[in-house]
Amino acid sequence: MEHFNNFYSSLLTHTNEEAVIDRGQIYTYRELIDRVEFYDLFLKKNNIGKNSLVSVFSNTGVDAISLFLSLCKNKITIVPVSYVSKNKKNEFQTTAAADYEISFVDGKPVLKTLDSKAAKHEYYQAIFERDSSGLVVFSSGSTGKNKAAIHDLNFIFEKVTKKRRKMRIVSFLLFDHLGGINTFLYTLSNGGCLIIPESRSAESVFKNIQDHKANLLPTSPSFINMLLVSGK
Repeated sequence: MEHFNNFYSSLLTHTNEEAVIDRGQIYTYRELIDRVEFYDLFLKKNNIGKNSLVSVFSNTGVDAISLFLSLCKNKITIVPVSYVSKNKKNEFQTTAAADYEISFVDGKPVLKTLDSKAAKHEYYQAIFERDSSGLVVFSSGSTGKNKAAIHDLNFIFEKVTKKRRKMRIVSFLLFDHLGGINTFLYTLSNGGCLIIPESRSAESVFKNIQDHKANLLPTSPSFINMLLVSGK
């Protein structure tokens, strides 16, 4: 996990700067790192070790991001499921052969052990042998059943190790899509600030752009069309 280690070390160089604005609440890089270390202890306390498969059921938020980074740090494979995908949650977790689910209630982690009977795919073994952490994401299912793709997270972190423009970026794309994950990784790798709106409505997004001086909104063509139709 050389590239993850480089990414994580870079967070320490922005200690007192704004890292995440989560629904109006500001968190510095120091506070983000403290949350990552909290989840390191949570994983250790619950005996969730290297090469486990953990499904994180959450939307993008400071705790979901902190847990994501802690799982990477501990070489645990991640199966993110956003609230938008809640009707598919059990199917996704079964397909991925997840061992555990971690969700959040009132900002506190809730652990659930999953009765996974599916055999672990050989792709997982390849990631384990590289001493890395994996990421499982699912296709939209527009052409049939959702299909799972397994990524080596070290390669994903490799893409964000090259320093680029430092920006204040609105988090709009979903937590369980590569676009949403790339949004927060790019933002943090460059010492920027991730701005998470209260909702994905046009009003909320526009308000957060204005209030928090956002530079960039990674989004979808359909949302841009919705913005145009809204007349706002």
